[in-house]
Amino acid sequence: MKKLLSNLLGSGILISLTSCAFNSSSVITKINTPDHWNNIESSTNLMSAESLAHLEWWQQFNDSTLNQLVERAIQQNSDVLIAIANLNNAQAQLRQVQLSWIPNLPLLLGYSDMPTLGSPGYFVGVFPSYTLNIFGQIKAQEQANSQVEISKENLNGVKLSVIGQTVNAYFTWLSQERQLQLSEDLLKIYEERLNSYRQQFSLGLADAKTVSNADSDVMQTMGQIETIKNNLLVSQNSLHYLINQNPGRLSTKNNFTQLTIESIVPGTLPMTVLANRPDVSAAMKQLAASDAGIGKAIANLLPTIQLDTLLAKNAPTADQITNPGNMSMGDAYATVPLLNAQIFGQIQASKALYSKDYYVYEQTVRKALRDVENDLVANQLYSSRYQHFSQANLSLEQGCSNDLAQFQNGLSNLTTVLECQVGVTQAQIALTQTKLDTLLVRVSLYQDLGGGYAVSMNNDQIQTK
Repeated sequence: MKKLLSNLLGSGILISLTSCAFNSSSVITKINTPDHWNNIESSTNLMSAESLAHLEWWQQFNDSTLNQLVERAIQQNSDVLIAIANLNNAQAQLRQVQLSWIPNLPLLLGYSDMPTLGSPGYFVGVFPSYTLNIFGQIKAQEQANSQVEISKENLNGVKLSVIGQTVNAYFTWLSQERQLQLSEDLLKIYEERLNSYRQQFSLGLADAKTVSNADSDVMQTMGQIETIKNNLLVSQNSLHYLINQNPGRLSTKNNFTQLTIESIVPGTLPMTVLANRPDVSAAMKQLAASDAGIGKAIANLLPTIQLDTLLAKNAPTADQITNPGNMSMGDAYATVPLLNAQIFGQIQASKALYSKDYYVYEQTVRKALRDVENDLVANQLYSSRYQHFSQANLSLEQGCSNDLAQFQNGLSNLTTVLECQVGVTQAQIALTQTKLDTLLVRVSLYQDLGGGYAVSMNNDQIQTK
C-alpha cells in the first residue's frame, strides 16, 4: 500500500510540474508608453511614484476644516467601508484556498452490516481523505492571491476618488459662500442704483426704460441669491454624505479668498504615473488572475490523486462494546480524465477572458495617459486664465477708485460710481468662478496622478493575512 501511494503521489507531482510549461500566457506584453508629456513645461519638478501616493496634497491649502473632512471621509465613507469589506472577503477566500491543502478528517459513529466492511456492527472511527491536484491547487492559490491584490488596488482607487470628491465639494461650498456674499453686495448696489434712477426719472434726467432695466437687475439678482442658497445646502449635504453623516449644515472660519492656487503642482514621467495609478495596477493584477485561471482550467486535464483510510473500533453487538475490535481500510487511486470535452471549453473560455482582460488593461493605460495629459494642459490654461482675470479685476477696482474720487470732488454723479461698482462686483463673481474652476482642475490633476491614496486610515478594519 505504501509503495502504491508513493508511486501515485510521485507520478502526480511529476505530471503537475511538467504541465506548467503548457501555460504560455504568463508573459504580459508590455505596452509602449511615451517617455514624456506633450506640450508640458520641461521645468516641472519630478516626483517618485511612492511620494505621489503618500502626498497629502490637500494640506497645502492650510485649511484645517478641509483636512478634517478628508480624514473623516477616508475613515468613514461608505464606499471606502464597502471596499474594505470586499478586501476582507478576498482575504478570506485566499485563506480558504490555502487551507484546502489540509486533508479532511471526519469522525464516524454508527452501525453497519455491510459485508464489504466485514459486518462490523457498531463502530466509531476517523476517515481521513485527501484529494490532490497539485498544479490546480497552485493556480487556484495564485488566482485567489491576485484577487486580494485587486481588492487592495480597488480600495486605493476608492480612497483616491473619495479624497477628490471631498476636496471638490469643499471648494465648491466655499466658492458658493463667496458668491452669496458678492451677490448680496451686488443686490445692495442694484437697489441703491434703482433708487438713484428713480430720483433722476422724477427729475426728468432718466427715462422709464433705464428704471425698468435697473428694477429687472434687482429681481434677477434676488433669484440668483435664492439659487445660490439652495446650492449651498446641496454642497453641505454632499460633504455630509461623503463623511457618512446625515444631511445638515456645516460651518467654518475659513473663506474662499484665503485659498491660494499657488500650490505645488507635481510633475512626473508617464511610467511613474502608470506605476502609481490604482486602476492600472488593478487591471494588471486582473490580468495575472486570468493567467492563473488558464492554468487552473488546464489542471483539469491532469490526474487527481485520491487518498482515503479508515481507522475505527467496532463491536458486533451492543453488549460487546466494552471490548471492541480494530478495523482499518485504505485506498489510493488517481482519476485521469480520458474524455471530458467540457474541459477544453473551459480552457478556451479562460483564454478568451485573458484576452479581454488584456484589452481592458491596455485601455486603462491609454486612459490614464490621456487623463493626465489633459489635466496638465488644463492646469496651465486655467492658471493663466485666473491670472488674467485677477489683473482685469485690479484694473476695474482702480478705475472705480478714480470715479469715486471724482464723485467726492463733485466731478461725477452717484450713478456713475454705482455702475462702476456693479462692474467690479460682477468681475469678482466671475473671478470667484474662475478660481473654483482652476482649483477643480488642480484636484483632477492630483487624482489622475494617483496622489494621496496611501495615507494612513487610522483604523484596524482591514484584516491582515
